[in-house]
Amino acid sequence: MTDERATRQPGEWLLVHALRRTWWHIDEGWFAIDRADRHRWLITMIAGFAITLALTVVLVIATRAMERRGWLAWEAPFIKAFERESPLSFGWAIWIESPGNGVVLWPLVLTATAVAAWRRRTLLALTIFAGFVLLDLAVIAGWQLWPRERPQLIAAGMASASESFSAFPSGHVSQTVVVYGLLVALWLRRTRIHGERIFGCLVVLLLTVAVATGRLRLGAHWPTDIAAGAIIGACWLAFLLRALRYGSSPYIRK
Repeated sequence: MTDERATRQPGEWLLVHALRRTWWHIDEGWFAIDRADRHRWLITMIAGFAITLALTVVLVIATRAMERRGWLAWEAPFIKAFERESPLSFGWAIWIESPGNGVVLWPLVLTATAVAAWRRRTLLALTIFAGFVLLDLAVIAGWQLWPRERPQLIAAGMASASESFSAFPSGHVSQTVVVYGLLVALWLRRTRIHGERIFGCLVVLLLTVAVATGRLRLGAHWPTDIAAGAIIGACWLAFLLRALRYGSSPYIRK
């Protein structure tokens, strides 16, 4: 029997139908997955998020303590020196940090989620989407715990003028590690060629370095913001990859 959500209704926009059909695939696929696999996936995601959140809290406490002791006094001179010595212009920095921007990442995440859902890889679709959203929550938790001011050292703070976002940790860097790390890991799971695996790892590394370099050149973050974002992203990515070990086979529609 075909669910009515799979049938386009008269006068329904194609985009609305596509979204409704995508949700139908996810809903149908979830209950077609073995219950034990669903439970293991949920436990891994919940435990991973709790640990990532705890890591964020620890990093906030540790970095704030270092700042109070004056151990981070080197960061401002470092940013100014980086501006002077870097071959990147302000405009080029905007370009190279763009892979970590939400304007790029949200369409990429939504597309990957939809493709996975339509290919009946339900847990993969949920992992991609929930992984991105939950990472955002961990980063926002860091911002709430420590409303650290962003640097105002380059271009009169043009790239750090937003009052809505704190500096610590870097959301751009953490999201870059998670999204591209997850997508490249899926690619590498389908190849046995050693050189291709090395190339895939280099892609993630280069994207992360590019985004981090761009954010520093723009003066949008302190160096410790960048480091914390990378650590948080790597921790969460490890749990997402662990969660993907369950229910990796596509469900079969009955």
